[in-house]
Amino acid sequence: MSAPATSARSAQPPSAAGGVLLAEQCGPHVLLRRRDETPRETAVLSTIPAVPGNVLFLASSGAHRHPALFDAIKDRLTTLCSSAEGATLEAAWIGVSDLGHAKGTCGPWLKGVADDCGLDVFAPDGPLTAGRGIGLYVNRTAGGTGWRRFGPGCSGAVVMSSRFPMPSWEYELPHSPVVAEGAVAECVPAGLAIRPQGAQPASLGDPAFQVPLNPRIPKLVVGAVTPAAVVEIINRLSAEVRSDLLVVPAALPVTAPEWSRTLARLLGRAITITTGLQVMGKDGSIRTVVPDASVAEPLTPLATMLRQPPGGEPPEVIDVAPAPAGWQLDGANRYRLLSSLDVVAEVVPGGVHVLLDGERSAVATRFDPKWWTLAIGAHGREATERELDAARLLIDQFGPAHRRASRIRPLGTFDPAAIAALESHAWSLRGQETAAPPPRFVHGVDSRPDVETAAMAPPAPVKAPPVPVRASAGPARESVAAQRPETIAAPETSERIANEPLATAQAAATPVVIAPPVAAPPVAAPPVAAPPVAAPPVIDPPNPPAMPVPVVTVSGPAVPVVVSAEPEPASAEPRQEPLDVTQRAPRRAAVLEFADRSSTAAEQSRLAVSAGTHYTEALAAVNVGLSAWPMLRPEAKADYVAVCLLLGNGVAGAVALNEGLAEGAPEPFDGYLACLSSGLRRLPTHRKVVLRQEKLHGAQAHPAGTLLMEPGFLSASAQLDVTTPGADLDVLIWPVTARRTSELFMGRAFEETVFGGGCRLKVLGRRVDESEQDGDVRRPEQAVLARELLAGEDPGSAEALARDEMALAKLDQAWQVRRAVTARLLDDEDHVARLTTPMPEVAS
Repeated sequence: MSAPATSARSAQPPSAAGGVLLAEQCGPHVLLRRRDETPRETAVLSTIPAVPGNVLFLASSGAHRHPALFDAIKDRLTTLCSSAEGATLEAAWIGVSDLGHAKGTCGPWLKGVADDCGLDVFAPDGPLTAGRGIGLYVNRTAGGTGWRRFGPGCSGAVVMSSRFPMPSWEYELPHSPVVAEGAVAECVPAGLAIRPQGAQPASLGDPAFQVPLNPRIPKLVVGAVTPAAVVEIINRLSAEVRSDLLVVPAALPVTAPEWSRTLARLLGRAITITTGLQVMGKDGSIRTVVPDASVAEPLTPLATMLRQPPGGEPPEVIDVAPAPAGWQLDGANRYRLLSSLDVVAEVVPGGVHVLLDGERSAVATRFDPKWWTLAIGAHGREATERELDAARLLIDQFGPAHRRASRIRPLGTFDPAAIAALESHAWSLRGQETAAPPPRFVHGVDSRPDVETAAMAPPAPVKAPPVPVRASAGPARESVAAQRPETIAAPETSERIANEPLATAQAAATPVVIAPPVAAPPVAAPPVAAPPVAAPPVIDPPNPPAMPVPVVTVSGPAVPVVVSAEPEPASAEPRQEPLDVTQRAPRRAAVLEFADRSSTAAEQSRLAVSAGTHYTEALAAVNVGLSAWPMLRPEAKADYVAVCLLLGNGVAGAVALNEGLAEGAPEPFDGYLACLSSGLRRLPTHRKVVLRQEKLHGAQAHPAGTLLMEPGFLSASAQLDVTTPGADLDVLIWPVTARRTSELFMGRAFEETVFGGGCRLKVLGRRVDESEQDGDVRRPEQAVLARELLAGEDPGSAEALARDEMALAKLDQAWQVRRAVTARLLDDEDHVARLTTPMPEVAS
């Protein structure tokens, strides 16, 4: 089946078509882009989880008008189907707006691709919207109908879904608007959005469109409507949906405790509600922010999800914000201080309570969208220095906006000077104030009305003026393990970057607008070149508007984007040459011992404390990986963080770490090597040939029989089409301990594999290819084929020689594949160093 006329290969040179079109693997998905393009869609794809048996294609703005777009899709899909992974492939989803239009001309081509590849092909009928956390959504409010299926016995008449990935509740929600009690409910990516009747329908500019999709639980994004209207709409839904709904406030009045209490009372059952609007940041973590447009920096609550009983009892905290730096999550609603394990911080609806381990918070603070309370100690005893130090550590982690909204509440007896110093410390961190200070709690008197209504406990004997505890025992707390709604991204219930100011909705990415696809003429028409289309610029504004929506529209017309009037000036600095790793000092083949076991809790804690901001920065990538790959275990976050540190280019990156290990230097962070070895063991094993390179500078390639040893951790590319500037030699390796990292750290320039510490290689042979190569980027003509030795293996034994023969056959097959591919250049300095740093030779 030939491609539509608009996508036929043009007689123009590639430069006239805007550059060569690439099909780049981004984790489990495929991004179609021009070679000279750096698309924003890579970040979007990194937040879309894998769907077993399905592959997703997404075209960048530059690829939409490329004349070879359809051929690239067909070629890549054919290659996938013929690979080993193709045996489990069942469906392909092609993210090109209106490609599957019911009255379009691309239907026969889609049907032909499905027949040729023997699988179902899905294409959108209508405008396609992509964004962090919402997947790919066919917007029904803009005239779309959904993803149409093309396959054996089906020519696109069946609309399967509005969303990719398709959630379990896809068919449980109404597709047309529901009107009740002066409110309207309509579809958004995360579920349903409720707005007042007469207000504008939900569109790409609404906060409801940025709420992340949960594949198991539909979300009810509620605007400024009454609880009675919401109850009427909920009662029209199926019983399955009603039992699992998560209410997400999109307006400030909905965050008030009175609103959720009324909703639970009218429904006659407990409800689960977030304390604010959920947004996904650039790092892939989900944050909850109070939707308050009247302030420049809305509050980010520590209690992110509450369970409100129907009888008016205080709500129960069932989800909290990720732990600040120096703390770790301990259970459903508390943090534990890493430097003093007997101090905990229990999150309550209205703030957090710092106390000793073994005690339970009795503070009954109501949730307030504008204030939060920091309670310290317990009634009946004196506050300890450890608790005061822990409170100071918490205060230090919050941004100015969060500190401005804080109230310090010491309990029991305390040293007035210590509390005054703590309050002064908190106030000194709030930045310059232009208005009067907020009301403060001083000696048991709160100048702000309508606060906690619980009874005041009697004070104990005091050394200084006591502070009363406003406490309520409340009902017995139920187990929340089965009640916590699972989210599409693990960061909602795990550690978070806490060395930066708490995130708000203003931290969301500026919308990215992609040029619309060319409309396909009849298939029988002669090939014509698509006219050039200039894609709208993608510029981050210096001051983003309040509550922007991090979405990408994959269809026109373009969504207005606030950008700076002046384009970003081009950098005047000359481009740095890639790192020449051969200029590094020669390394010795040191023999090191690496722990072949899981890391301990103590080692993980030491790494979190010693790595500090490096740990919290790497944690963002881990959270994205956990949300996309269920095989990764959340309890091993510290191990995965160590792997991400290795994949970076800092003091713990592979280049710096390997040089240090070869010279006998200590590990960069306490507990790092133990967690790193444990983290690599937890990643999937890579069972295919991998690629490295070297720069010979006139020297000869390693002869057969040579033994090479990496004192540290060896990196290689799982993709055989990459090359680096100035490389003279390909090193193809049959691995044993190599682990895949793309599941953990997606969207990188190449799929990096990492060998276990201290691996040994045996060179089995040398190959030379002098044939003509395609493309402008040239790969080395020479290659050596090597095999990783087993631990303790004698390279000259009969068993080793048999393994050599088997591995050599596999390596020769990989070398033939390497000869056939068109090379692509990696010019990042750190990537070049990882792939070309020479391994020391050792005596056989």
